[in-house]
Amino acid sequence: MKLLLSAAVSAAILAALYWRIDFSALAEILSRVEMLPFAVSMALIVIILVIAAARLLTIVPPATRAAVSFSEAVSLIFAASALNIVLPSKLGDLAKGVFMQRQGHCRGSLALAIVLFEKFADLIGLLAVGLIALLLLGGKTALHWSFVGVIAGALGVGVWLLAHPRPIVMMLGMVRKFGGRRIAAHAETFADAWAEMHGYFWRRGAWVGPVGLSLFLWCLHLAQIWLLAAALGLDIPTLPFAALVPVAILAGLLPLTFAGIGTRDVALVLLLAPYAEAPALAALGVLTVTRYLLPSLLGLPLLPKYLGLVRR
Repeated sequence: MKLLLSAAVSAAILAALYWRIDFSALAEILSRVEMLPFAVSMALIVIILVIAAARLLTIVPPATRAAVSFSEAVSLIFAASALNIVLPSKLGDLAKGVFMQRQGHCRGSLALAIVLFEKFADLIGLLAVGLIALLLLGGKTALHWSFVGVIAGALGVGVWLLAHPRPIVMMLGMVRKFGGRRIAAHAETFADAWAEMHGYFWRRGAWVGPVGLSLFLWCLHLAQIWLLAAALGLDIPTLPFAALVPVAILAGLLPLTFAGIGTRDVALVLLLAPYAEAPALAALGVLTVTRYLLPSLLGLPLLPKYLGLVRR
């Protein structure tokens, strides 16, 4: 029901968007897509997913890393991408922890801590890239500085939660106090795993690899979307593009729609309106969906293997 509701919200937002733009102009723009930059953009998807697998391995503690090969990490990333198309806010990434636990790579609490650290590093990378670009872009409007404030605040909270184990441990302590016996036991084991991950992550600069790769990955993501814009013939200045597209991506992460479709499209049209016409920006939203569809299609053949592990 939640999936159907998300799809309905996406359909309603898209219907409202397309009602207000020239649909024939949108169709014409899509018919004139230049294939070379589009093909390069699609090829970048595989490179991005492989680098994401390398980032996962930098987060896995040494004792567990011996059990997770690079090919297995790549498989986990592709399988999670297939689930992300139907789960909100890219929660399919959390399934990697379930798959790692069911394959015997590590205990379940540590697997969950690993993928949460990965999610934190990924989100911090997106927020940092967007914040730097917004500050370099500058602006005199209240809207611009509200974006700066919200993203800077979210980045600060993310770094604080990642740098200090106490807030998460305190929240888990409340769960132990007010939850049932079984929930309290799970919270206690996860608190231990979170403290273990924190000790490893901040020891001897182990955080440099995950955070550095996350920043690099989001630069690749932006380059990929820029290639999609180039395929449509859009000429948007680099700095505004790098500053405003992360805001649209963050809008797509809100758990309201199906794979971010709708909220991300509207955000692209509104934020980049000074630089291109609405039909062309709506076409960019359509092509941006391919960034999520292609990894999902590549990961589909792997899902039966991992879902079979879960069922057993």
